[in-house]
Amino acid sequence: MDENTEKRLSTLEINQKEIFSRLNNIELTNGIVSEKLDNIKETQKDLKIGMKDLQDSIKELTDKPSKRWDLIVTTIITVAITAVVAFFIGKLAGK
Repeated sequence: MDENTEKRLSTLEINQKEIFSRLNNIELTNGIVSEKLDNIKETQKDLKIGMKDLQDSIKELTDKPSKRWDLIVTTIITVAITAVVAFFIGKLAGK
């Protein structure tokens, strides 16, 4: 082999080692990115569950006043009807 061919061969070997080194780095980086993506997906699932729980809690809190109001209205109507019925029974019994 002549000197020029040896230089070219040596350069090609160095380039090949560099390419394989870069390929290994890419594979390592790909593994890290994949792991981080899995972590992000898991976090997203946890956030969805947390948001659902939060929405349920908010719904429950917003429904409480209306339930109390319904109870108050029902009580007032019951008292009014009882008073009217008692009044008429009192009138009928007084005759």
